[in-house]
Order: sequence, then C-alpha cells, then structure tokens
Amino acid sequence: MGGAEVITTVSRPEQANLAKAERADHVINYKTEDVVERIKQITGANDRRRVDHIVDVNFAANLPVLSAVIRPNSTIVSYSSFNPDDSPPFPFLTLQLLNIIIRPMLVHTMPEAAIRDIATALEARALHHTIAQRGTVNLTCRFCNWALNFRQLSSTAALSDHR
Repeated sequence: MGGAEVITTVSRPEQANLAKAERADHVINYKTEDVVERIKQITGANDRRRVDHIVDVNFAANLPVLSAVIRPNSTIVSYSSFNPDDSPPFPFLTLQLLNIIIRPMLVHTMPEAAIRDIATALEARALHHTIAQRGTVNLTCRFCNWALNFRQLSSTAALSDHR
C-alpha cells in the first residue's frame, strides 16, 4: 500500500482472515468491537481524529464513525450505500470544520487513466481483488476482468457496457 498503514473493518472471521492475508495492518470486527475506540487506540489519537483517507462501502450507515475518526483536511471516498436512497443526517458543521472532502465514486465511470492504472496493477499481480469466497471458488469482481480487458476495448460505448 505504498507505506500506508491500513486499518480495515470486517463483520466475520473469514473476512478478517482475508484482510490479514492481503496485509491489512489492523483488522477491526465492527460487530464485536467499538470501531472509533479501536481506531483511537491504533493511531494513538486520544480525542483527536487521525485517519487520513477513508474508502467506505456503506456511507449512510457509517457516517457517524467516519466523522468521528477522520483527520482534518482529509478525504472520504464512498462507492456504496446499501440503500442508495438513504439520506443520513449529515454532520455538515463537523465535517466543514475539519475541511473534509467527500467523494462519492462509481468504479465504472472512473477516468480512463485510472482504469489503465488498475489494469496495469492487476496484470503485474501488484493488485489482488477478491470480492467474496465460498468454499474453494473465488468470486471476483467483474470490474477486475473488465479492467484487464481495457486495452482491447475499441470505443467509449464499450467502456460503459459492464453488465
């Protein structure tokens, strides 16, 4: 991860095992641990917010934790909210005082340069992406296959066809 200290949250032991295998520095089970307190312990933050960058998978549900652990002048990128119509109470003043950038992101509409970078990392085996694992079958994200085939695509229309 380029020198970053990676803290990840999981809900099941098999997810924790996968995160550790992928070299996460710290794994927190959000069902059994207080995420905010564990992050404070890990970062030595006490009452200060200490996480520089957050990649989130359920913005509406996680916003209270995100706003409690983010460092000033940092970024939250979220690529999902389990219910896209969720409108969580938004702690505007808290995040404004921290000067936070919030970036909703959709993988399939990323700039072509980002897709090329991901494809290159996947081809070089520098990036390993496993979405889920059941028994001995790995279910990998369609985007990874799509990114690997990026160089073979001939038009922008083909880029948006990722069913």
